[in-house]
Amino acid sequence: MAARRALKAVLVDLNGTLHVEDSAVPGAQEALKNPKEKHRCESRRNLCPACPCVPHRLRRAPVTVRFVTNTTKESKRDLLERLTGLGFDIAEHEIFTSLTAARNLLEQQQVRPLLLVDDKALPDFTGIGTDNPNAVVVGLAPEHFHYEMMNRAFRLILDGAPLIAIHKARYFKKKDGLCLGPGPFVTGLEYATDTKATVVGKPEKTFFLEALRGTDCAPEEAVMIGDDCRDDVGGAQQAGMRGILVRTGKYRPADEDKINPGPYLTCENFPEAVEHILKQML
Repeated sequence: MAARRALKAVLVDLNGTLHVEDSAVPGAQEALKNPKEKHRCESRRNLCPACPCVPHRLRRAPVTVRFVTNTTKESKRDLLERLTGLGFDIAEHEIFTSLTAARNLLEQQQVRPLLLVDDKALPDFTGIGTDNPNAVVVGLAPEHFHYEMMNRAFRLILDGAPLIAIHKARYFKKKDGLCLGPGPFVTGLEYATDTKATVVGKPEKTFFLEALRGTDCAPEEAVMIGDDCRDDVGGAQQAGMRGILVRTGKYRPADEDKINPGPYLTCENFPEAVEHILKQML
């Protein structure tokens, strides 16, 4: 069996991994941030992430960090404001969303979408024509998932409009519990119209490869951390990466058994995953 290549990039899921709505996962900010103070190992050619003088912080490691999310509840800018407000050390260019992937596809296909997305996500589609739609785009949009709107989408698809799913998550985590994701509604449209949606977000291989664009990193040199065994871990591993499942967010007992092969590793939370990366994967 060929030896694994050196780790160059870490992809991190957001909701459920770093935070749940407006609450950070305990210890997640500290596990990520790059503290300003110097330490005795910094003068060396290679950092010493396992050194006791350094907290287990991912930004200390010689890897590229990217944040990948299927969220369609808010625009990329609003998402960044939420994360920085929670104390996370994240820059806008480090975030790759399924909304971005969907916009890229709409521009490539030059179609006019019926956008079933949250109103807060609409800024990410600024400049995309939506008059007289000839395509259907479905994200997480509870206020749009009613009979009239779903029937409008159904009729457009019957008339030949492509069905584009920003993602097909079964459910997601809110503070008050698990909630239905867009997957069941996409599947309903697929069933009713006898068609198949084009999925642009996780767990699609193209999503993970696009997230790595510009990092000079092959999939075999990357690891994904997330709370969704199928979309985060399973998708990443199908793309050639390693996947670390965390027991926070939407995780449920025995999720590890839902994918084959199983996760490279399962950790209690993001800080524990970072500690493993710094001690065992560099």
